[in-house]
Amino acid sequence: MNLHNRTGFSLVATLLLLGTLGCGGKNHKVEGIVTLDGKPLASATVTFLPEDEDGIPATGHTGEDGKFRLVNQFGAGCRAGEYKLLVTASTTPQLAGEYPTGEQLAGADGQKMLIDMQKMVRKAMEAQKPKDKNLIPRLYSNVKTTPLRCKVPLEQPLQIDLTSKSK
Repeated sequence: MNLHNRTGFSLVATLLLLGTLGCGGKNHKVEGIVTLDGKPLASATVTFLPEDEDGIPATGHTGEDGKFRLVNQFGAGCRAGEYKLLVTASTTPQLAGEYPTGEQLAGADGQKMLIDMQKMVRKAMEAQKPKDKNLIPRLYSNVKTTPLRCKVPLEQPLQIDLTSKSK
């Protein structure tokens, strides 16, 4: 192989390596609290939808204290980037309950837990009846209308303050 071919090969190999390194990224810890009219919002789902089409969504569920931690398909946390935030909460009983922690999802059975959780939420959404009541305005759960935005990584826990008076 002559010098010109070796230089070209090295350049291509380096670009391919840099390209694959850029796609990976790492998860950043994202946690926070959701309030509705100043009070912690329990049993809500917080979803981070990436503004970048190559981004990876992340989800968290609030406890009784309104606190949540995000997880994505790679485990605890969220990739760096800009996100639209969706928050949902309803009286559908199947959506309330215990959810795995980020540490559990990052463990050996994490992928199965995540798939099971997605199936449970999908089934609950399909079973939702018209009499079920959203606990928060639909504005916050619609990707086209949500005013909520966030840039990751965060310097401190995220405070998501919702109001019931929003349309």
